[in-house]
Amino acid sequence: MRCMFTALMVALALLPAGSRAIEPIQDAGLASLAGRYVQESEAAGESQLLLRQDGRYELSVDVGLNRERIRTIHGRWTISDQGVLLTQQARDRGKPVFVLTQVMPWLLGAQDALKASEREHRTALIRSACPFVETYERGISDAHLANLGAPTLVEADNQPERKPAAVAALPAALAATEQSRVEVETAIAAAMKSQAAHAQAPDDAARAASATIDAQTAERRVLAYLQRLRETGYLHAVAGRPMPDVREPVFDREHCLSEPPASADRPGYAVVVEYSDDYYRLQGLLIDFVYSDGRIERREADTRGSAMAPDRPGARLKQLVFNIDLIAAQMRGENPRAAEVGAETLAVDASQGRTFFVQADSFAVLPDPFAEIPLIFEDGALVSARSNVRYVRH
Repeated sequence: MRCMFTALMVALALLPAGSRAIEPIQDAGLASLAGRYVQESEAAGESQLLLRQDGRYELSVDVGLNRERIRTIHGRWTISDQGVLLTQQARDRGKPVFVLTQVMPWLLGAQDALKASEREHRTALIRSACPFVETYERGISDAHLANLGAPTLVEADNQPERKPAAVAALPAALAATEQSRVEVETAIAAAMKSQAAHAQAPDDAARAASATIDAQTAERRVLAYLQRLRETGYLHAVAGRPMPDVREPVFDREHCLSEPPASADRPGYAVVVEYSDDYYRLQGLLIDFVYSDGRIERREADTRGSAMAPDRPGARLKQLVFNIDLIAAQMRGENPRAAEVGAETLAVDASQGRTFFVQADSFAVLPDPFAEIPLIFEDGALVSARSNVRYVRH
C-alpha cells in the first residue's frame, strides 16, 4: 500500500495543472468532512490526514530511503463536487533553498576523483565545441564492431557467387576509404581552426557562421568515412579476406578549445548537495564555482550529488551558485516553483576547508508529489483519485 500511495503522489505531480484542478462549490453542509482520517491499510496509521474547520490541513506521510521518517505537509483544503482538493502551502520565499551545513578539509582520495572529474569535464567541453569529434569517437567503435561481425553475416547470407566480384572490388574500396580518411582530416582541421577563431571573438557573426559551416562539413565527412569503413569491412568478409589495418584519421581533439586544461594535480574544491528531507543526493544540478579573480567554473553534480572544481593559482573560491532553474528545465514534470527561484548564491570561506556539505530544500528544487492531492468521496471515505488508497474517519 505504501508503494501505491507514493506512486500515486508522483503521478499526480506530473499531471498538467489543468487536469488536476477541481472547481470548488459552495455547500456549507459538506463542512462536516472536517476531522481526522487515517489511511486504511494493513499497517494502520501509516498516513494520517487532519482536515481543520478553518480550511487548513495536515497530511503525515512516511518518507526516507526506507520510509522510516514522517513528513508532515501543511496547506489548504477545499470542497469540490467530487470530494476534497488538498493544496500544499507555498514555501517561504525568505527561506534559503541551500544551506551550508559543514566544511571539511580536502578529503583522502579526493585528488583522484578530481582528476577523473576534470577529464570528463574536458571531454564534455570538447564535444560541445566540436560535435563531430563525438560523432567520430562513438562511430569508430561501432564501425570496428560491425567489421568484426561481418563474416558471420556473410556466412548467414550463404551467397558464395558474390566472392569473385568482391575480391575484384577490394583495391578500389581501400583506395576510397583512404581518400575519405584524408577528407576527414582536412575537414576537421578546418573546423577546429574556425572554432578557435570564433572562441576568440564570440560576438563576430561572420566567424560564428564560418565555424558553423565548417563544423557541418566535418560532420558530413566523418559520417561518410564511417560508412565507407563499414562497407569496406563487409566487402572483405564477402571476399573471404581479413580486413587489413587501415589508417584512421589523426587529429588533436584539444584543438577544439582555446584554453589549456586546468591542473588537477593540486587540491581543488568539492561540494556535496543533499536533500534536506530525505538525505538523497541531488544529481544533475549545475553549480558555478566563483573564484576571487572573477573566474567561474561550472560543474554538474554527479550521481553522488557531488561536484568538483580545480584550484586556481593566486585565487580562492568565494561563492557557490546553484542554478535551480537549469535543473528544473531538464526534468519532466518540473516543479513550477523551482523555475521561479532561478539561481541561489552561497558565500563560502575557503580558509575553513575545501569540501563543502550543503543541504537543499528538495521540495523547492524538485517536483513535489504532494503539491496538489485530489480526493473523492466513496462510501463515507476519502479516496485518492488515481489509486485505491483510502482515508477513513478516525
